[in-house]
Amino acid sequence: MLKRAKGKMYEGMWRMVAGKIKPNEKAWEACLREIQEETNLKIDELYSVPFINSFYEWETDSIHSIPVFLAITKESKVAMNDEHDKYEWLYVDEAISRLEWPGQKKGIEESFKMLTNKQMKQLLRIK
Repeated sequence: MLKRAKGKMYEGMWRMVAGKIKPNEKAWEACLREIQEETNLKIDELYSVPFINSFYEWETDSIHSIPVFLAITKESKVAMNDEHDKYEWLYVDEAISRLEWPGQKKGIEESFKMLTNKQMKQLLRIK
């Protein structure tokens, strides 16, 4: 989990790696890029979680649909960019308790279900 830095959108909130998809970029490619930019972690395995985090943004009157991914790394040292000022490796329940948004909590729950289901992992691994 990453804590948003002072002066950044969602300041002080704990979050997962997130970001926007660039033109001509696939969602899973954006995931890998954002992980690299925000944590500098090398990803060993990447999975598509069968869950879409959706929410309505009233300022732009738009509905956002955000795919959820599960990334596996053997590394533990995070090199954060300026978007965050703290990170922690957490167990599932503690990670969920730090999140504010229901869709993010559900995304973690669904990721953990997938992580512990060998058949789902085989079907949803991004090669």
